Amino acid sequence: MRRKATTISILVVLVSMTLFPVFSKRIVPEYAVRVVDIHGKPVAGVVLKQTWQDYSIEWLNGSHEAIETTDERGVATLPERRIRYSAFQFALSKARDIVSVINVHASYGAHSFVICQTHSCASSLDLDSRQTTLISKGKTH
Repeated sequence: MRRKATTISILVVLVSMTLFPVFSKRIVPEYAVRVVDIHGKPVAGVVLKQTWQDYSIEWLNGSHEAIETTDERGVATLPERRIRYSAFQFALSKARDIVSVINVHASYGAHSFVICQTHSCASSLDLDSRQTTLISKGKTH
């Protein structure tokens, strides 16, 4: 009877360690985004939407979103973004990465981008780019 209880306890611990998110990964570092008009002057009050996801680990969960607004200098500081995942999710992600090589349209790894919500901007920001400035073409209606 005692052996059965010990076995069950060990199984519960192993399942918990496998299924519950115990690992943390930085998806996006903290960075500042500056929004300027076509003349290079800062634009305050621009609402920016940041989206981020690790396609390898979170392929079932979908992406995360956050809203930030530029200050009087036209700058919005976007904080570091992290995700939490389990050992099971990690193992599945590695298997999926191998299989994804076959599918040329598959996305994997960490991705993030920033778009203007209240102004029409000439571009969006991608995590992989070194760009930190958006150019506003004016307020949307």
